[in-house]
Amino acid sequence: MERDSGVGVKQVKSHRTVLSTSRHEAAHAVIAERLGCRVMGLHLKTEGQSVLGGTEFDGRSFRRCGPFSMGLMLMAGSVADNVWKTERVGIVSSDDYAALKAMGATSLDYRALYLAVKPLVTQHRAAIERVAHALAKAGRLSGKQLRGILR
Repeated sequence: MERDSGVGVKQVKSHRTVLSTSRHEAAHAVIAERLGCRVMGLHLKTEGQSVLGGTEFDGRSFRRCGPFSMGLMLMAGSVADNVWKTERVGIVSSDDYAALKAMGATSLDYRALYLAVKPLVTQHRAAIERVAHALAKAGRLSGKQLRGILR
């Protein structure tokens, strides 16, 4: 995960569709907000046939959440890929794997995080879907817009 001026940025590798990338990013954002990690914004970017996405976090609240919550938030995108059956990522997608590995996670941690966050993704599925559709339509959502959708 990159850090820039106190803001955490997680970039997603390409997905096949705008909606699948939007769901992946929406899962990160919704779970982060539910765990008290403030999201600054989400965005999509098209490069050729690839759809890339990113989620920006407020670095101060992100650090306050602690490593387990950060791990849950990072794993949420991969869980959403599997719940919606949009990508075959196994336990963790390559972009989320890199961010979790940078935090010091091991293969045992990946499985535990996956199993821990799956019920949260399922519980907040409707909210993730609302955010995903708004992101797919707009291409960018501010943290304020995200929180408005979540109310």
